[in-house]
Amino acid sequence: MSTLPPAARAFAALFAIALTGSADADQVILAGEYAIHFSTLNSDFLGAAIAVHAGIARAPDRGLLEVSVHDARHPALSKALPAQVSVSLATADGRYQTVEIRPVVMENGIRYLGSFPIADGEVAEFHVHVDLPDGSMQYFRHRQRYHLPHQADDALTRGAARAAIATS
Repeated sequence: MSTLPPAARAFAALFAIALTGSADADQVILAGEYAIHFSTLNSDFLGAAIAVHAGIARAPDRGLLEVSVHDARHPALSKALPAQVSVSLATADGRYQTVEIRPVVMENGIRYLGSFPIADGEVAEFHVHVDLPDGSMQYFRHRQRYHLPHQADDALTRGAARAAIATS
C-alpha cells in the first residue's frame, strides 16, 4: 500500500480540520452499515493553500459542501469509502441547480466536494443522492441558512489586524 507524500498528508489534515472546525451544517445519516457524513461551510473559511490544492474558489458568496461515506460498524477505523454522489440545490426563491461534485482522494479516503453560490440570509435546500458501495442508494435533504460577512465587519477585522501589527 502506497502512502501519500508529506505535502498531501498535510493538506488532508488541514482540509479535515477546516471542514470540521467551521462547518455551518454537519450531520451524519445512517444507512445500513454505512454512515454518510455531510457538511457545508462558507468557502471563505478555508485557508488559501487548502483552497488552491482542492481547486476550490474562496469567496464570501460561495459555499462548499463535503460528503463522505464510512463503515458505520467500525467508525474509528473507517476510511472514507468510494461512492457515487449527486447533489442538487433549491433556494427559497425557486432557483434550482445541480451542484458539480468532485472526488478528492486524501490519506483518509475519498471525499466528495462541491461549490455553490450563496446569498445573505438565503435558505438553501440540498437534495443528496448517494449510491453506496453495496449498490444501495440513500437520499436525504438538508436545509441551511447562510449569512455572509458584511463589509463593515470585514473593515473592522482588517482594522483590528492593522492595529495589532502596528503595536507589535
